[in-house]
Amino acid sequence: MWTAIWATLYFYADRLIGIYRGGGEGLEFKIPTFNQDVLLEYWPVVVVIIVLEVALAFYKLIIGQWTKRMAIFNTVLELFSTIVFIFTIKSEFAAAGICKIYD
Repeated sequence: MWTAIWATLYFYADRLIGIYRGGGEGLEFKIPTFNQDVLLEYWPVVVVIIVLEVALAFYKLIIGQWTKRMAIFNTVLELFSTIVFIFTIKSEFAAAGICKIYD
């Protein structure tokens, strides 16, 4: 469930996450927070993470209990996801001119 929510937010960030302004007819989307072109640079890695998350969810459903192997796989997957998130955000900031990425 959360994987679907985060995937939707990732692939539609330029239309969902940003600055909204209240008006007479409700909220109006004004400025996107993320540059979708920068986010889409990482889409193959994000799709791999999504597939692994879904596979882990089904595996947990079938097994019915946590095992040491499952816990290790979950830890590695979460660490990999965190690293990808950090690089994605760092690229977003660099594209916006907020910080420099040093070689």
